[in-house]
Amino acid sequence: MSNPIQGPPAIFHMMQAGYVAAILHAGVRLNVFGAIDGGAHSAAAIGAKIGAPERPTKILLDALAVTGLVVTKGEGNYGLSELSSEHLVPGRQKYMGDMVGVFGDELTWSGLPRLHEAVQKGGSVIERPIESPEHKFWEGYATSIGAIATASAMALDALIGPWLEKRPKARILDVACGPGIYGYVLAKHPNVEATLLDWPNVLPHARKWGERMQADMSRVKFI
Repeated sequence: MSNPIQGPPAIFHMMQAGYVAAILHAGVRLNVFGAIDGGAHSAAAIGAKIGAPERPTKILLDALAVTGLVVTKGEGNYGLSELSSEHLVPGRQKYMGDMVGVFGDELTWSGLPRLHEAVQKGGSVIERPIESPEHKFWEGYATSIGAIATASAMALDALIGPWLEKRPKARILDVACGPGIYGYVLAKHPNVEATLLDWPNVLPHARKWGERMQADMSRVKFI
């Protein structure tokens, strides 16, 4: 897909992309969208909800308005855009805010400015790469990736679900399962047993996802 911004402005747009991400991440982490949805509309009222002074809250709100995630309503009031109302208010069916825990992870952001070093080195420049056994990054990943994993798991089930239903019994192994959502979605078929494999520090988060999805845990194993 081509970039609608052409010429030198396209370069500036890419250089500043990190700022846009930081603004979004701040809005999610402070639950600005939930505060607005809950009835707070002025910078002072929203600031009181998120535990921040009025002035920096207004600065953040104005920045979010530039991104299109917040709309200004005159007289210093703010509202949600259709996009943020559907995807950034906690509790909504299509909520995506949890993914800030993956894409806004402190370890990831600390390594991004050193990408050129990683290219020259031919590997990670982070002291303890996330591929290390039982790295804490994967706990946050398992907690935060639900929105993407659920959509992907449903797409996978649409492809292989009919095939699974034709078998008297099926066993699946979800390697590096993270939240275990792929396994849980496929195990909704009563003839399917799922085994979820991941680091020991990640599996408790997978179990929580199973409870959240009301999975039949009698047909799920963890290793």
